Amino acid sequence: MMRDETPLFTFRGPWGVPVEIAPSFLFLGLLFVGLSPSLNGLIFFGLVVLAIFLHEFGHAWGCLVQNQPVRRVVLWGGGGFCQQQRTATARETELIVAMGPLVNLALWAIASLAVRIMEWAWTPGLPDLWWEVAHWLAVFAQINIVLFALNLV
Repeated sequence: MMRDETPLFTFRGPWGVPVEIAPSFLFLGLLFVGLSPSLNGLIFFGLVVLAIFLHEFGHAWGCLVQNQPVRRVVLWGGGGFCQQQRTATARETELIVAMGPLVNLALWAIASLAVRIMEWAWTPGLPDLWWEVAHWLAVFAQINIVLFALNLV
């Protein structure tokens, strides 16, 4: 994404950090939903968006705990990025860079654990929704472990 791409819209995220949605992010959505034009495709894209959003706010949190102001978080066709207001020191950068993938790793662990608990707590007669939620939690876990791995490259 070009850093001067005009956002489609902006809103305040956690800690008052501006979140911009770039036009290229819609292309990413059309790609995901276009590959699976169904409710499942839409749910999958929503989970990807949530994982990217939380990943970027991991970076933002890494900035904020070090009194490093965050200019904005941008969601775009290639994922997202967190932009600081000033240049971070090498030491500050280590935490900022690490926090995004660590958030994905934590989300993978939490979602995987939730799936195991749901399997353990299963009893005959539970509604199909129980398994649907377990399925999407497992998908969310997989999305996050893939994002974690991609960010280590």
